[in-house]
Amino acid sequence: MPIFRSIWTETQGHYHSMQIRDKGFMHKCADYELNAAECLEAYGYYRAERYCKDYLDDMEECGWARKQLRRQQLMQQERGKQVVKGERSPNPKDFWGPPVEPEAMIYNGFRV
Repeated sequence: MPIFRSIWTETQGHYHSMQIRDKGFMHKCADYELNAAECLEAYGYYRAERYCKDYLDDMEECGWARKQLRRQQLMQQERGKQVVKGERSPNPKDFWGPPVEPEAMIYNGFRV
């Protein structure tokens, strides 16, 4: 909540949350943020560090994807090690493996 309320904070405040609707679609992390906000409201700021840690961690991971990026880095390092050992070809076409089939990119009937 802003210290001073003005027309600027009222009209632009939703840009600082994940609850904004863009072209009819909610942000992918909107539910995580809502759960975290409800928990923070229930327990207060200081007790939320203990009771709401799971909700806050889920929201942070959804927004920043740190675990996903770290997993990707580890896979790239492993591929590099396999190239050095000679288990994998350094050719870029062979390095990443076969491409994904187009049907694999369909989710609930929609192309991702």
